[in-house]
Amino acid sequence: ARALVAAYMLHGIAISSYYGLFFGAGHFMSRYHAPLAPLLIIAGLAASLEIGRVLVRARPDALAWAYGGGGIALSLALLIRAALPGVTLQGHEQVIAWVDANVPEAAWVGAVQTGTLGYWHDRTYNLDGKVNPDVLAARRDRGHVLDYVTQSPIDYIVDWAGVGAWADLPAAQGGFADAFELVVQDPAANLTVLQRKTLRLSQ
Repeated sequence: ARALVAAYMLHGIAISSYYGLFFGAGHFMSRYHAPLAPLLIIAGLAASLEIGRVLVRARPDALAWAYGGGGIALSLALLIRAALPGVTLQGHEQVIAWVDANVPEAAWVGAVQTGTLGYWHDRTYNLDGKVNPDVLAARRDRGHVLDYVTQSPIDYIVDWAGVGAWADLPAAQGGFADAFELVVQDPAANLTVLQRKTLRLSQ
């Protein structure tokens, strides 16, 4: 048990240090700390049972009030939180909606953020290398994925607004500017769409 706790603690320190000090994306912290959840749940239950054991000795009814009241309070808090503005919004709904409304069924779509998009759209290329080893190799070898994208079957790149910067890159970088053009740039909706130029010419 001590070795397991020590391993979890070292993992937590390493994850917190890397993503907190070097990665530069604070919104990923909860995601990468998920492996710590089993230990924290067990620790929380153990502490709760120990408190209950002490309460039972003094006042048996206090245990029922504490656990029952705590469960109700937690349920109410979660229900209230779900009703707050913006809490239940999904950051990729606008991407999915655009793809669903505008992309032909046989077309391929590329995106850096493909977790949600890939669930709803099967013909999707991941462009950050997390689940696409070819992209990871391109990033390691050349420092970018632009030539990989231009040589791929990707017809559209649909993602958050920041991807729109790709449209301004020099043509020398993988010939990207010669192959793709910016068709949607909507910072308010956090949406960018880049389309392969040959699609426009064929329409």
